[in-house]
Amino acid sequence: MTRPHARLPTWATVVLPLALLVFAVGGLWFYRAQDQAMRRKVEEELATIAGLKAEQIVAWRRDQLEDAGLIAENATLVVATARYWADPGDETGDQLLRVFRRVQKGHDYADILLVDANGHVCLSLAGAAGDGHPEMLSALETSLRERRPVLVDLHAGDLDPSPHISVVAPVFSDAAGGEPAGALVLMSEARAFLYPLVESWPRPSKTAETLLIRRDGDEVLFLNDLRHQAGTALTLRIPIDRTDVPAVMAALGRRGVVYGRDYREVSVVSHVSAIPDSPWLMVAKEDADEAFSEWRFRSVMILAFLAGLAAAVGAVILVVWQRNEKGHYRTLYETESALRALSARQQALLAAVPDIIMEVDVNKRYTWANRAGIEFFGEDVVGTEAASYFDGEQDTYETVAPLFKGQEGVIYAESWQRRRDGERRLLAWWGRVLKDAKENVIGALSSARDITERSRAEQQLLIQKRIADIFLTIPDDEMFYEVLQVVLEAMQSPFGVFGYIDEAGALVVPTMTRLIWDKCQVPEKTITFPRSTWGDSSWPRAIREKMPNYSNEVSTRTPAGHVTLTRHISLPILFRGDVIGLFQVANKAVDYTAADIAALQTVATYVAPVLSARLQRQRQEENLRSLNQELARANAELQRFAYVASHDLQEPLRMIASYLQLIEGRYKDRLDADGLEFMAFAVDGANRLQTMIRDLLEYSRVGSRGMPLEEVDAEEALDQALQNLQVQIADSGAVVTHDPLPRITADQTQIVQVFQNLISNAIKFRSSEPPRIHITSRRQDDECVFSARDNGLGVAPELNERIFIVFQRLHGQEYPGTGIGLAICKRIVERHKGRIWVESEAGTGATFHFSIPIATGGNV
Repeated sequence: MTRPHARLPTWATVVLPLALLVFAVGGLWFYRAQDQAMRRKVEEELATIAGLKAEQIVAWRRDQLEDAGLIAENATLVVATARYWADPGDETGDQLLRVFRRVQKGHDYADILLVDANGHVCLSLAGAAGDGHPEMLSALETSLRERRPVLVDLHAGDLDPSPHISVVAPVFSDAAGGEPAGALVLMSEARAFLYPLVESWPRPSKTAETLLIRRDGDEVLFLNDLRHQAGTALTLRIPIDRTDVPAVMAALGRRGVVYGRDYREVSVVSHVSAIPDSPWLMVAKEDADEAFSEWRFRSVMILAFLAGLAAAVGAVILVVWQRNEKGHYRTLYETESALRALSARQQALLAAVPDIIMEVDVNKRYTWANRAGIEFFGEDVVGTEAASYFDGEQDTYETVAPLFKGQEGVIYAESWQRRRDGERRLLAWWGRVLKDAKENVIGALSSARDITERSRAEQQLLIQKRIADIFLTIPDDEMFYEVLQVVLEAMQSPFGVFGYIDEAGALVVPTMTRLIWDKCQVPEKTITFPRSTWGDSSWPRAIREKMPNYSNEVSTRTPAGHVTLTRHISLPILFRGDVIGLFQVANKAVDYTAADIAALQTVATYVAPVLSARLQRQRQEENLRSLNQELARANAELQRFAYVASHDLQEPLRMIASYLQLIEGRYKDRLDADGLEFMAFAVDGANRLQTMIRDLLEYSRVGSRGMPLEEVDAEEALDQALQNLQVQIADSGAVVTHDPLPRITADQTQIVQVFQNLISNAIKFRSSEPPRIHITSRRQDDECVFSARDNGLGVAPELNERIFIVFQRLHGQEYPGTGIGLAICKRIVERHKGRIWVESEAGTGATFHFSIPIATGGNV
């Protein structure tokens, strides 16, 4: 009788499918969760980098426009340009070119051109001639029409064959009635700053790059040189129907993260966005193979782990089946063999894994290591205590201590370890407890991955973001201190200095570690170090040689009285080849390494353009403050002159007028008709001169004799002005109306004078119809705007600014007055921090507007 084949027990036939189902569902869920997490990480990193680059590009474009506006308004350049427009000869041209060269030296422009209103090149530092290219002509038309600087998009042409971006700034000429006579064209090479800004990447990568593009008809035009294809700036184009290319997606309106194939036909993951206030689009991309390389490795590990679990389940089922087939001892033997086979497979699998895998016993000694672990720690790692490889990380034991107390689950820790060659590396550890058959703890199994480069890249990105926030939000005096604190924290150094080179070439240190300042024994401490006092210590040599200077030995060149440096790095901050500042860190607890120098150099490279812009702005602000002080002194002297001149001239003029009238009365019968006419002219001239002096005195007293600002009723001020003018109103038949007017904070006497002068002018310069004048007010942004509309003669638009100038008369002697009334109105309104202007056409009446800022107290 044959023995029937053994069958699995009922519980095994239920457990096996259920276990396989659980493993399959759980493994699929875990696999998908890991895939989604990795994709989110890659997409978020690309979005962060793209956002940072977009902010930098917008700031650069804004700085170009602001610089152009300041240059076009520079007094020296305006004067030189006006002379050239008046007499476009060789001498005036050479003078203007010398001004251009100073501007070029201060801003590193590739060329500076002066063009007329038709785009013809009049002067050029590079010797360019002829007419500008179409992009420049279009920007010129906009700049002249809107009277502001305009950016010319990236281009290359006859005047500038390499990629350039230019700013067109209008130049005004008195000879043209204050209208733009032409423009300055400030040309910058894109490869000098814009392309390096675009092409930099905050972490090491073999394939990552940033593309600047714009749509050009039915094509996408690449604006910068590409990493994988040279000479593509403004030459490489892709048809708009290539919708699988991220650059085309951006041109068609897609934003955010996209997947596709780039210009090399390689699969990439990209983040596409628009650069605000420009026609540019930006694509930050990385090859999908590189971006998801970490995930491919993890997926292999997950599948291997699931396969191991499935094999373990099969082995268990096999043991159960064989136990029913054979006896108890035979079953034990087979089970042990299966386990040995499983262990061998696991050993082979662990040895092939690129991650470090280590086994440690309860005494914290390594008992096993895979090939990756031996290559990292050395051949003698087995039998050595784990703490021997820690680098200042002894507290890691506290993190993993629960493992040796039997805690289940994975424990994660990051620890600095010494590699076999002595280099410090940051490892990420995942540990799990090991137990024997009786549930006694016998050690732990850990896997580790070297995350040094990733950690450094993340740290650099974080440092750059913190420094960017400091530069954008903190004033100059505090900015240096805050940036230095970030650097010291990153470099793990107690001492440090962050300074800049001023216009005289001296090193200025607005901030340094307080401990350095306190310990310094120099009798006369200073934060400014002229070049003649530098000596030959570490930081002067670093500045002179334009390269880092560091030592891990005690410095022997420290001047007497200064803090002793045990270790230090002195690193110059370079911008466009020139040293503009200095970082120095010192006295770290351990030696500085090449990685420390590289990290500090990265910070300096990031800080350089922003620091240069801040220093340039600071110098411009100092110049502006100096000019404002000079203007204030000039205004004060002008007021004193007007006051003294008015008083000193009044008495002689009264005497002249009196004697002329006396002569006219006594000798009237002896004078012929011509003599009487001449005498009348003289008397009239003296009287008019007295009137002009009185008006000039009144003009000068607007600021010095004004009353404190207080709350007044604008309607009451208007009523007072109408009472003062009632005779003039009655004689002319004028009708003056007004809407309800608000209460404002102002000098009531001066507001009455403004209303009075505007109404008097409207009556004086009336048309053939009876004067009709209407007063209104409205709230506009942060101002209260008053308007006086009349039906008089009106003002030609080209004279709208001239009528507010002292003694500027637009009509003949048939209209009385000295031409100072509107100038007084302007001065009064400006004293109230407001503005005054006119809207008019000749023969159609005029509307005069003046504003009182809400911040000064205006309320509607």
